[in-house]
Amino acid sequence: MREIAYDTAFFGDSGRAFFSDREVLSDVLTAYFTDYEPSFCFVAETDSTVIGYLIGAKNADAILRRFFLKIAPRLFLKTMGNATFFKSENLRFIYYFLRSVFRGEFSLPDSVKSYPATLHINVKTGYRNFGIGAKLIDAYCKFLVQEKIVGVHL
Repeated sequence: MREIAYDTAFFGDSGRAFFSDREVLSDVLTAYFTDYEPSFCFVAETDSTVIGYLIGAKNADAILRRFFLKIAPRLFLKTMGNATFFKSENLRFIYYFLRSVFRGEFSLPDSVKSYPATLHINVKTGYRNFGIGAKLIDAYCKFLVQEKIVGVHL
């Protein structure tokens, strides 16, 4: 799942286009979901190989709080320890990311109150356009109904 997250991070192509550290970017994209809400993670596989995933959360507010209070400090230390922070291509991304944070661009819309759950979905290149994403979303929506969650946004 983490491999697919990195390999599809830039509009379906590799995150290498804007960030060179596979481990750190994979953590940015997936750590909240796998660490705090693993029951909201779904994978599609064929021949014991993960070919797609849907990661979600029951309340989008919790993602931002936990990410900035618990995950981001750990990732910052990781980038300092392996010199990721000091590579020019990564500095550019970190600068724009932090600028977006301070501008409030990560604030949640009012609709989150009506649609508290969220999801992120990716399917590996070569397996797209076969209905895998639709099956993941269908399974997730059934799970949300079972969990009595009233709405979802993406």
